[in-house]
Amino acid sequence: MDINVRAEAILSRVIAPDKRTYFLSDMFLKRIVKKYALGQESKVAVFGYKRDVDRFSKCFPSKCNALIREYAKPENWRCDPGQEFKGEEQIHEIAQLSIDRLVIVSNDLRYLAQMYLIKENVSYEILDVYELIEREYKRVVVKSIANSPIQILKEYIKWGGVWLSERVPALNSLQCVWYWRKEKEKRCDNYDAILVKKFYAKKASDPKEKEYYLNKLIINYLLIRDYKSAFKYIDEYTNIVGNEENPFERAKEEFTELFSQIKEELQRRKEKDILIFWCDSMPYSDFKRWHFLENEAADSLQFENTYTHVPYTDTTSKAMFTGLPYYEGRMYRDAEDGNFFKDGKTIALLEEENYQICEIGENYTRKKYLKELAYTVKNAYPPAAMYLWESLAQMLDNNGKKKFIICHMDCELHEPYWNGESEEMYVGPTAFLNDLTKYDSQRRESAAYLEGQILWYQSFLGEKASRIFMSDHGLYWPPYSEHRLHAFCFIKDGDVRRGSYKEYFSYLHFYELITYILYPTEENFGRIFSDYALVQNDHPYSQRFCEEIQHKFENNEDLMWKTWIGFRGIIKEGYKLIRFPENQEMWLDMEDREILPDEIADPALVEFMRDRVGNEFGDLSDPHYRYTRKLYEYLKSARLQKVQ
Repeated sequence: MDINVRAEAILSRVIAPDKRTYFLSDMFLKRIVKKYALGQESKVAVFGYKRDVDRFSKCFPSKCNALIREYAKPENWRCDPGQEFKGEEQIHEIAQLSIDRLVIVSNDLRYLAQMYLIKENVSYEILDVYELIEREYKRVVVKSIANSPIQILKEYIKWGGVWLSERVPALNSLQCVWYWRKEKEKRCDNYDAILVKKFYAKKASDPKEKEYYLNKLIINYLLIRDYKSAFKYIDEYTNIVGNEENPFERAKEEFTELFSQIKEELQRRKEKDILIFWCDSMPYSDFKRWHFLENEAADSLQFENTYTHVPYTDTTSKAMFTGLPYYEGRMYRDAEDGNFFKDGKTIALLEEENYQICEIGENYTRKKYLKELAYTVKNAYPPAAMYLWESLAQMLDNNGKKKFIICHMDCELHEPYWNGESEEMYVGPTAFLNDLTKYDSQRRESAAYLEGQILWYQSFLGEKASRIFMSDHGLYWPPYSEHRLHAFCFIKDGDVRRGSYKEYFSYLHFYELITYILYPTEENFGRIFSDYALVQNDHPYSQRFCEEIQHKFENNEDLMWKTWIGFRGIIKEGYKLIRFPENQEMWLDMEDREILPDEIADPALVEFMRDRVGNEFGDLSDPHYRYTRKLYEYLKSARLQKVQ
């Protein structure tokens, strides 16, 4: 059963096709200004990028003296992973304006700006020019009100190419047409758009206005596959418009029938499918503090001392699927081409057992295993519900093979921790060494939303399916801290043991865990655990990270070298030894308090840990470390200058 085809058929009946508009005339924009923006002696501010603000402002009457232009810098309004968001200060200034209404005129920032202004509880009216255009044109899509002639031509060719390819199938093979078709599929808004639409739907007193916002909200929930939330608002929508000629009520009925069929087919599966619910960046401490998936964990095989090998996602994955320590495995050598699984014994085991391997999300296994989504979103991280839905779709792709599916969910667990249920959201700085405490309530709320999605989707699975719930690493700085290294992991599988175990389980032993799931013998169970856990961390190697470290040193900021340099470590019996290059070492207890080795009562334990931690680090002549070399050369030169 192809549930994507089935879902698309239902969605096509409730989501009307867009009308493409490449250029808006001054006459049309003047009508928008007159109808919505102007009023008797009104003070109006126009906010957005310069070209949009200038284009819209010139459509105001020449004698309009009460017009304020507020320009946004594009580089301040990016909200990409690792990119520092700098638009908050400007929002605070705009919130203090003494005006009657604010018109937001740039597409890329409109929802984010409204989200912040809603938090500021501004006294003036906020107008989204693209929403006004849509209301006038009906189902129109405009990328920018300030499209240049060249951009207009590009848009026309693009959508003309799509139109042709839909009618002439032979054109589908052309690369340019394929590209435009991929662009066409980017229909979903981000969580910030959902928040804004939900706020206005809740606030609206006029039934027509409430109907409008509920319509947009439901469509967005359906597109991101959050059917739980979509159904909730469909009920609210139905209370306003009734059942007659209500496409959403019909869609709800059709989806409910589809869900019954999905569950029935998955319950019938005899294969030993393995599905990993990979929850990115959740520390074990938060897993316990928030009671995340608590009921599922209580009836499972739970590892209380799960430790990542390298405290980042891609390096964790490398250790899991190869079973090799990072430095000894020379895995940094393959960082450029991504071919780091040529010696991966976990992958080899699954292929030998006739598993079809598929990763839903980021490509940390092999490119041939990556499944792309039919719908994408504007942000870098698609919502978890989209990945969870695609996991079911892959499981139902009946080709006679067992399924090993990695559902890698990161949107809700990465800054700014957006989700589909928030009433307000905070977007703070996302740079190196940021203050994560600012996000605490938002992180908790986002984790609760993610939990609801996981529980809803995993309820479709049959009893034979093995479910692995895990995080790859934790949070906070430095990377050798307990909060960063201590992950959570538990297995829900009718064939394996239940109970909570305190022995160390390292992701270096992920191969042994999969072996035990496939062959649940006592001997295989014992191989999962170890008396200690080995941890490592790469040197700073990305251009951004190395330049940021250098920048902090140049500005005399207090940045301890131990917090960013590469290390090797061992954890045993409540103690942690971290070894740095040039044989420097640091001892910590499990509260991350630095101690002296003499404070450890058992000298044999100290000797054992020093012997097992190892000495090998990465080869700095490798191309992987080109920015590392520049950083170290700078630091060496800076130290010599200080001595002189």
